[in-house]
Amino acid sequence: LEPVLTGLVPLDANSLIPPGTVLIEDYCIGVIVFGACVGGSVDVVATSTSIGSFGIDVDSMLDFVAGDVVVNNLELNADVQGAGCSVTLTAATTTIISDYTLSPEPLDPNSIDVNASGPVNVSLGNFDDSYDCGFILIDLLVDLIVGDIKPTVVQGFEDFLADPDGPGPDDAPIAEAIEVALDG
Repeated sequence: LEPVLTGLVPLDANSLIPPGTVLIEDYCIGVIVFGACVGGSVDVVATSTSIGSFGIDVDSMLDFVAGDVVVNNLELNADVQGAGCSVTLTAATTTIISDYTLSPEPLDPNSIDVNASGPVNVSLGNFDDSYDCGFILIDLLVDLIVGDIKPTVVQGFEDFLADPDGPGPDDAPIAEAIEVALDG
């Protein structure tokens, strides 16, 4: 089922962090005097997000199915508005771990109902950055971006892959893909 599932999960990187998302707002690149920034500030705004590839590993367990997703080569590009440069953040691997229950479909016992069971857990591996800013204060900004963007990326994946209504009729994307694959 795993090759079929990969084609059934509509994982679009730009839906996780849409272009135009403000990642950092009003970061002071000058000095702060009496609570005010003197010397200018910048905003960091996402321009694009992409992934190289992803795969889904499904393992049958006692009373549930473990569904793990590995995303390869996640890349986030952002403009540093006010500094005239850009930043690229990459994660070599992103691992997403979640579990799913299987039970007879209430309206059709011959079909299988698949539901997310518990939270989606996301971890980013080998997070790295590059930039074309050319001045020392941007080093501090890049460190801030990396620290702030990790939770944004993690939350984007968790929101996308979570069950939108719990035990209701809408399913998490992977649960829906498993249902479709098993139905076929």
